[in-house]
Amino acid sequence: AGWLRALKPVPGALLFLAIVVPWYVLITLKSGNAFWDEALGRDLLGKIGQGQENHGAPFGAHTALVWLTFWPAAIFLPFGLWFAWIARRDPAVLFCLVWVLPTWLVFEVTATKLIHYVLPTFPALAILSAAGWLERSSGRPSLAYRVALLPLLGIALLFAAAPVVMTLQAGSVPGVWWGVGVILTLLGMWWVWSTLRAGGRFAPFLGLLALTLGLTTSLYAHLARLDYMWPSVALAELQDSAPICDGRAVASVGYEEPSLLFLSDPYPSYDGLDGAIEAAQTAECALVFVEAQHMPAFQAAISDRDHQVLGVVNGFDLGRARDVTITAFWFE
Repeated sequence: AGWLRALKPVPGALLFLAIVVPWYVLITLKSGNAFWDEALGRDLLGKIGQGQENHGAPFGAHTALVWLTFWPAAIFLPFGLWFAWIARRDPAVLFCLVWVLPTWLVFEVTATKLIHYVLPTFPALAILSAAGWLERSSGRPSLAYRVALLPLLGIALLFAAAPVVMTLQAGSVPGVWWGVGVILTLLGMWWVWSTLRAGGRFAPFLGLLALTLGLTTSLYAHLARLDYMWPSVALAELQDSAPICDGRAVASVGYEEPSLLFLSDPYPSYDGLDGAIEAAQTAECALVFVEAQHMPAFQAAISDRDHQVLGVVNGFDLGRARDVTITAFWFE
């Protein structure tokens, strides 16, 4: 309670309300109860009670995966955990623990688990890990840590292999960025291992930097250039290739990623199968994206209206973590 008083919660709460209340009033005037039903009833409470969108996981999943999600900083996390325990009464350490533990527990008991949920706690974990590393006794780390370091460094190879698997599934081969990332990763693994064995105090962090750059280029930069990962881009290109028509309606059923909203003009409607059928049947001209599982019902409903297939997109739906096949229909 004393900490909260020092943080001046009343002015903070008033500022918070001043910022957000106008938006909540406007969205309620615009959508009525629809926003609250969707945001609170289905999205928030639904995620707490059951795993949504193929992202359910048992209690403890975030803790088990922290060695992957916090990597490569997780290499120094054992020292952070040790230091958090021995210095738990220090105000700065206690602040970090109060930062991490309640938030972590909330997301562990929540049924839906996405790996980025615990991201706000990572700065505190980084602080504890760095402090623990610097507080350890000088010289070479213990044998137990050096043994544990081998699988931790081996995670780098797992991250390097993941893009290869995804690229081959997409019918392509790894590119130059992947190769650059692998070189940086191998350099970082060697540097961390050699400097830790030599008892280096600050030099291992240079290896951590190389591992970070290797992860960025071999995984993220590589996947960013893999068309298979971004079906919204291909769908937007199909939209650009559609015939010119004033007042065109665009709808999507089964694939409702926000990225498609940003890339489309006009915005597609996400009103489900019924909304897509209505757009196809009533609009002067319409472009409708239909995911494979909705194809039979959609085709049966629009069989009496002339249409053409502009194209088919195969890709990976990041939001639902599954492969998708989407067909673009044009009605005029």
